[in-house]
Amino acid sequence: MKRLLALVLMATLLTGIWGIAVAQEPQKITVMGLSWQITKILIEDAAKKFMEDHPGVEVVIETLPDYATLPTYAVDWSRGETNVDIMIIGDSNNAVQFVARDLLYDFDTELDFFSEEGFSKEDFVGVGIRDGIIAEGQFGVPLIVEAYAMNCNIAALKEVGLWDDATDSAPIPQTWDDVYDYAKKLHKEENGRVTRQGAVIQWSTQSIFATLIAAKQGMDGTIFDENGILSFESENFRHMLEVWQKGAKEGIFSKETYPDNMGGRNSFKAGITALLLETGGAFVEANVNLGQGTASLSSYPGGVENGSYGFSAIAVIPKASKSPQLAAQFIKEGLLGKNSQVGTVNIYGKMPSLKEYFKEATLKDWQFLAEIAERSVSVPKYKGAAKFSTELGPIVQSYLDEAISLDECMNQIQGVIDNVDKSEF
Repeated sequence: MKRLLALVLMATLLTGIWGIAVAQEPQKITVMGLSWQITKILIEDAAKKFMEDHPGVEVVIETLPDYATLPTYAVDWSRGETNVDIMIIGDSNNAVQFVARDLLYDFDTELDFFSEEGFSKEDFVGVGIRDGIIAEGQFGVPLIVEAYAMNCNIAALKEVGLWDDATDSAPIPQTWDDVYDYAKKLHKEENGRVTRQGAVIQWSTQSIFATLIAAKQGMDGTIFDENGILSFESENFRHMLEVWQKGAKEGIFSKETYPDNMGGRNSFKAGITALLLETGGAFVEANVNLGQGTASLSSYPGGVENGSYGFSAIAVIPKASKSPQLAAQFIKEGLLGKNSQVGTVNIYGKMPSLKEYFKEATLKDWQFLAEIAERSVSVPKYKGAAKFSTELGPIVQSYLDEAISLDECMNQIQGVIDNVDKSEF
């Protein structure tokens, strides 16, 4: 009994110390993010409620024009100057530049963010919390999460007998041959014109790196070789490329994402494409555009067991901030609060980063996608990672167009990996 009272007293004292620390800081914080992040994470609502709950506190919201401006903040922060207390970054690789110069707080070791009940690392979706790790430190906290999956048009699947009425769900492919078979059944042409596209795989130069990660992780359970270096070399991966080429040659797999990164999403939400293999949240857009119950989710081959590709929007706090404890409190109560986390999934189709809020998602597919995201991986935090998004696309597209052989394709992919700076700083 004495031990229990001591623990309660200690917890009370720690809470009191935290409260004092927050009270001693300037009671004004500025949150900055892209315009869509401000909208879809419901930041304005979060700020309003936080100020109501904490009289005397002011929360200012500023719009970040684009990530190209981030280096200017590194200059200010290195001088100990900032007009931002919380920066929301959509790709954690963009935060590496700050960590390299010791400009960000570590949420774990410096802010003790994860000790509070409901905010332990285990309470977050796996790929989200891992995405915030840079150089072994937890410099980012995920606010929303995404994962790649197979978006499915329900009516099309039912028409060809692929919908499982017993489980009220789409089939889960075990191999890429299965994906090809599904797409072939679904594909329709009339008088030489495609009336229903079997499948669209995200093959745009901008996003194909994510597709390759999702596919490799699902098939092999890892994107790394025995030395922990990124590698796509495997028999499964080679066979997948062969299946892709066959489907592309026959028109069953569309090449519409070559010139237009959004081509697949647009044709899927228009009801033209039956299967869309890219960001899992695309099924919501179809439901909004065509009516609820139009679309559902399945996975990449192996995705249920091994995950796919995932990413998140993370919040970071610069060490130049004069109110880091207040900023951390706003992240917990506001950005990770119920209104933002439930609203982002039910209103805007973005996955919450805290697992507990999936039970309040109105569509059952979100829980399925959360399970995939739990085991998914994100882009390796290599200094030269940006090259993957510019150099891999033309290589894979050349193979799909039969301009190079499979061996040439694999050798060229490996060449890009070999030439990329794989250090984190």
